[in-house]
Amino acid sequence: MRDRAVDKNRGSIKGFTLIELTIVLIIISFLFAVAGPRIAKGLSGLSLTTSAKKIAAALRYARSQAVNKAQAYTVIIDREHARIVIRGIPKPVTQPPDDAALEEFPPEEGAAEDRKEVVNEIKVVTVADGISFQEIFIGGQEVNGGKEELPQMIFFPDGTSQGGEIVLANNRERTFAVGVDFLTGVVTIAEKTT
Repeated sequence: MRDRAVDKNRGSIKGFTLIELTIVLIIISFLFAVAGPRIAKGLSGLSLTTSAKKIAAALRYARSQAVNKAQAYTVIIDREHARIVIRGIPKPVTQPPDDAALEEFPPEEGAAEDRKEVVNEIKVVTVADGISFQEIFIGGQEVNGGKEELPQMIFFPDGTSQGGEIVLANNRERTFAVGVDFLTGVVTIAEKTT
C-alpha cells in the first residue's frame, strides 16, 4: 500500500527542462550586461565619496593632534602615490642650561617627567584606486608641485591652519572639494559642480 503512494507522488513531481534553464540564464546575463555599467558608475562615485571623507577625517585628525599635543602638524600631499602623510613637526631644541645655572637653580624632583619627549608619529591615508588629487590650494594659492615638490598644509597648536582646499576627482569627471578654513581649521566637504 505504501509503495503505491510513493509511485503516485513520483509521477506528479515536475522539474525544469534544459531549454527553460537556458532561457533563464540568457535573461539574467542580458540584465547584467545592461545593469553592469550602472553598478560600476555607482561604485566609482561611492569610492570618490569615501576617499573624500577619509581625507577630511585625516585633516581633522591632524588639527586635533596639533591642538591636543600643543605641537604643529603637517599634512603632506603626495599626488604620485595618491596619499597624504600626517606627521608632527618637532619642536625646536632649546639650549641645555650650563653648569653654573644648574648649581644656582637645581632641577626639581619630578621635573624630568614634565620633559617628556614628543613622539613623532606618522599616519598615512591613501585614496581609492582611480581617485586623484585634481587641484590643491594652500594659503589661497594653487600648488602645482611636481614629483620632487610635495605640497604641505600645516595645522598649528592654536587650531588655526594655512587653510586651503584639496579637490579629488574620479575618472568620470566627478569631483569633491575638501576645504580647510585658515582661521578656525574647520574641515568641510562639498561636491563640486562643473
